[in-house]
Amino acid sequence: MLEDEGIFSKEQLQKLNLKLEMIQKQFDEKNIDTSLFKKIFGVLINSLSCFNNGRIYKISPIKKEQLISKSLEFFESLDDDIYKTAINIVLQQNPNIILNMYDVKKLTKEDFKKKNEFGIEKYSRCGLNMHGYARSSIYVPYRAELKTKEEQKILDENFATINDLYVMTHEISHLLDLDLKNETYDAYTFVDNEPKRKFNLAGEIFSETTSFAIEEMLTEHLLSGKEFSKDSILQIEIFRNNYSLLYAKIFNLALQLLEEKKNNGNITNKYLKSLVDNKNYYNVDIKNYTNEIIKNSDSIKNIRRYAMGLVTSPTITRSYIENKTNGIKNFKEYCEKVKENKFEEALSVYDIDFKSDGIDKLLQNFKWYQNRIRNIKEKSTNEYDSI
Repeated sequence: MLEDEGIFSKEQLQKLNLKLEMIQKQFDEKNIDTSLFKKIFGVLINSLSCFNNGRIYKISPIKKEQLISKSLEFFESLDDDIYKTAINIVLQQNPNIILNMYDVKKLTKEDFKKKNEFGIEKYSRCGLNMHGYARSSIYVPYRAELKTKEEQKILDENFATINDLYVMTHEISHLLDLDLKNETYDAYTFVDNEPKRKFNLAGEIFSETTSFAIEEMLTEHLLSGKEFSKDSILQIEIFRNNYSLLYAKIFNLALQLLEEKKNNGNITNKYLKSLVDNKNYYNVDIKNYTNEIIKNSDSIKNIRRYAMGLVTSPTITRSYIENKTNGIKNFKEYCEKVKENKFEEALSVYDIDFKSDGIDKLLQNFKWYQNRIRNIKEKSTNEYDSI
């Protein structure tokens, strides 16, 4: 009997079904139609592939002060308006935006309990951009990549890493498609008694797309220079692709489980086993992915964002690589559409129409970008003296 084989115990199944109910409630409260997600990931999930050697295995140093100078140099290379937005943030010219850069290795447990002037946490262990009610708090912890004491000794406190540069540009770029002055994005609530703002569906769906695209543009920018080895740059790109692909697989399973629960009631071991028997998943995948869903229903929000970022950002990046001038023009128009909560119009800038062949074009662009990274990696011979 399958129940005796026990992919999950009764208690685990109860937790899974409860979490799925919470996730469905979140979708319903935001009026998020999951049918588009099902179409996208139903087509794409078996076509997406990961890279080999996806772990960040080399630590490439960069002086701490270069985190600012190199990030601004990159934003300036894109466009004057984008550069002005970035320098406004970095120089703290807007009192409603806090940029907090800190050596995460120097912080204590007590430090993580401290609050900033907005009344939210002053520090985060990972890169983060918390925004709501016309305010934004940007967290750029550096040296987080250093896992051992030996690494910390070799790379002393005067240095950060190239990975930290990616974190910084990623978090700053969240404000490129967000109309902070007329804030409508309610991902985070800073003040409990303020009235609820209008929900920005486009901002929610594309919340990581813009930042992923900026990371990919940063990769192109760094590859054009000689300061860092191609290997040290590409390993960051590969790592992001691989963990985002994992998120895409988890999110796709969550969509399948929600559909099954809607149609046939609670999820059972029999249904989970059928997914394995139909060769959609390995047994271990079912266990690992569902455990992620059970762990925290709120995490599905971030998993969904990263999954969408993975499949949509290469479309923006390809436009930029093939023609920088038109690519930046398209990117700025896309950002404005997201600010205005025009979901379908945002990607129509790139001739993506989900009512026709939009999903096929997303897949083509994703594969094009992956092949580009693979080709560069194969041709890479430059070595950089790193740990």
